[in-house]
Amino acid sequence: MALMLAASSIVQPLEGGQSYVTFYSGGEVLLAPDATIHGGGTGMAYAISEMPRPQAWSEPFTSPPQGVPADQWAEVNGYVFEGTAPSSEALSLNVTNGSLAWTNKGIARAKGTYNFTLWKAFDQPLYAYNISIIIFASKGAWNIHSPPLYLTITAHDQNMAPIVTLRFNTSGTSLYGNASAYGGAPVALLGINNASYAFTLFSGGYGEQATLKQGQSQKLSFTCFAPLKYMSINYFINETAYMDYDAAYTVKVEDVMMTPGAPPAALFGVTAGEWWYTASNGETAAWQVANGAGVLNLTNLPTAFNGEFSSATTGAWVPQGLSIFSVSSGCLNTKGSGVEITNNGLGQPASSYPGALYALPVYGEGDFYVAVRVALSGWTTSPQYTSRIGLAITDTSGSIIAYLTAKFNSPRMSSAINLEDCYYGVQPNNPNGGSLLRYGRSSLTLNISRVGSTWNIYCVETETNFTATGTNAPIGGILLHHANTINGMNAGWDYVRTNLPADIGVLSVSPDQQAVRIGTFYANTTLTYTATNSGMPLLVSSTTQDFGGLKFAGVSEGDLVTLFGSDGSAVFNATVTGGTAEVTVAGVQLPFTGTALVTRIPKSRPIAQYSGYLSGGDTLSLTCDDQGAYSISKVSTGGNWSGVLVTGLQQGWKVTATGGGSNAVVYAGNSGRALVPLPTGTVSLSVFKPTAAVRYTLQQGAAYFLERMLSLPELATSDTIFYEVSTTGYRYKVEAQILSVDRQDSWSLGSLDKMTFRFSIYEGGELMREVAPMVIIGESGTSIPVTKTGAYVFAALIPTGPQPLLVKFKDPKSGIIVEGRLVSGN
Repeated sequence: MALMLAASSIVQPLEGGQSYVTFYSGGEVLLAPDATIHGGGTGMAYAISEMPRPQAWSEPFTSPPQGVPADQWAEVNGYVFEGTAPSSEALSLNVTNGSLAWTNKGIARAKGTYNFTLWKAFDQPLYAYNISIIIFASKGAWNIHSPPLYLTITAHDQNMAPIVTLRFNTSGTSLYGNASAYGGAPVALLGINNASYAFTLFSGGYGEQATLKQGQSQKLSFTCFAPLKYMSINYFINETAYMDYDAAYTVKVEDVMMTPGAPPAALFGVTAGEWWYTASNGETAAWQVANGAGVLNLTNLPTAFNGEFSSATTGAWVPQGLSIFSVSSGCLNTKGSGVEITNNGLGQPASSYPGALYALPVYGEGDFYVAVRVALSGWTTSPQYTSRIGLAITDTSGSIIAYLTAKFNSPRMSSAINLEDCYYGVQPNNPNGGSLLRYGRSSLTLNISRVGSTWNIYCVETETNFTATGTNAPIGGILLHHANTINGMNAGWDYVRTNLPADIGVLSVSPDQQAVRIGTFYANTTLTYTATNSGMPLLVSSTTQDFGGLKFAGVSEGDLVTLFGSDGSAVFNATVTGGTAEVTVAGVQLPFTGTALVTRIPKSRPIAQYSGYLSGGDTLSLTCDDQGAYSISKVSTGGNWSGVLVTGLQQGWKVTATGGGSNAVVYAGNSGRALVPLPTGTVSLSVFKPTAAVRYTLQQGAAYFLERMLSLPELATSDTIFYEVSTTGYRYKVEAQILSVDRQDSWSLGSLDKMTFRFSIYEGGELMREVAPMVIIGESGTSIPVTKTGAYVFAALIPTGPQPLLVKFKDPKSGIIVEGRLVSGN
């Protein structure tokens, strides 16, 4: 079986660095030289995948067949291998008696070279694990003219880069070796002879300490930044370069075992910048990620669905017709007035009735339940008080399809409160209910559920237990109904519990954008910050004869400009202020050799701002014109809430405000609203839209991978695909851009497309020397000839067909592949 590795979505740094993130373009992108999008850029789209709990694995080498060459055993047992195992009477690598055993009997034979590798691919990348390996060696006398045997055991990451390597070779009467982590300095291991040694490789998780022990002796200690994905065992010997044979000896791997650790509560693969996660109720956890950190700690996520009202926020519940709408002491407090739901509710829009409405972020299909508990308060013995409270379920259009409400009355000159009627119903049936009298009841505990097409409405206080066949319509929302007809009482909703998809979080990011240039900088030089259509900015150098210094152009407010010397120390720093498009370097002698860096931080740029006098109950509305420009203005006053309500937002959008000596930062939930708790007075308010976001509900304590892919939100095709690796102090990007696709008809070859493309490699932001890529087409992976036609420009002939053909461009330096489906030429 030949070695075939699955394409990896996270890659190891090509050199140096401690952590890494990966950007890449997806294989389903359509490639075409379209002038309408050429150079226009592509957006960022993020994909999140959860890391499932890994399974333990062990290999005691006891499975049949026994006593056969290692390659035959591997074939039968489903292992990938490379090379051929020796299998003569004199020299063999067999699986026998529960071990992978190299046996040299010291018998005269034809000299050969053997290089055999056995591979194990784990089901998923592992950051936390415990691996034990038992090695046995037995060796007698040694001839200095005999060939050594090399045994190498390696733990690899997803891109096959070594994490830890154990190297052994026969020397004298023992097996000696060393070990290293991430290709670092090797550490000597104890010699093995006529004995077994257990080697243990332990990692506590991402960013945690990892160790290698030989027996009880610790040999390595390092920090885990790369996940374990593969293990390999390699035996190598070259007898042809030596005069004699060695004496008889045996080197065996007797047992290998991997026990996974618990998945870390983290999101891996994040870039430098500002990140935040917003639940549908608006609660948010925020992180500021330094360059190369690559991970978010997910141990303190916001409440997924604020149905327990455990935090002091109304979240995604939207008030309608309420004079009181707040959360305190673990309850949602309401007081309403308006039309009551009695025997008239089915089929009516829920927006017509007072209460608190929750619109589900995703419609609920199939079986579900909603359970609530609510209690009334706030009546006295003098006047009469009357309130109606209850629960309604809506379809996707917002129409009521099931409900139960009850009327409560406190008679005049009485401190008692009574339950006086109850109405309920399920579409398409007629409503039920009517008058009843239950003394001394001031609360409701009720449940509405559906299993298949069977509905049940159950309420303790009204003694309702109603079952009927009803609608299978998807569920769109929940209404907590509260209408007061005479005076009115306050309602405190203890909880709303449901298995409906009541929350979808949004992970948002405003990543730092960095443009780097390394070299020697002379007088009369301008470095211009330049955006590219692949999303990777560059510093473009140009010469201006009438300027005697070094300056940065194309910068804007909030950008950070830095010069680093050859020793890595910063020799110039500047933050771009408002109204400035250029920065002139001062205090640095030219010519200067080092690194120029411009960091653009999108979080510093609001999409809209408001400044003026505001008071509690005011409403500001964010709008966007046909040109994509945002503005914010005051649209109403006198609302029944404390603070300023900002509407027109999207989930995860941030609002910052300053006024009256106070500062506030709030985020919009899926209602598109944010309530800013500022005192009355002059307020400066800004709205920030994330650069990119992904809708995904992160669970407390789970572990995830994040991948950034090419996004074409409004376009079917792109002319550019790319793959970028970013590490601490190191960046590497492979980019292919389609320049033209022209039909070439040949009587001998048939119809072909001549694909002309630019292939570029950037390292540290610098365009590297020209390298011709390998071009691979079709699902079977056929390599085709590539012809150079210009600077960084190449051409290849592609067979035409009815469907866009899969085309891959492989960087021969790193092995990175970018791919897309080519739209045929005319």
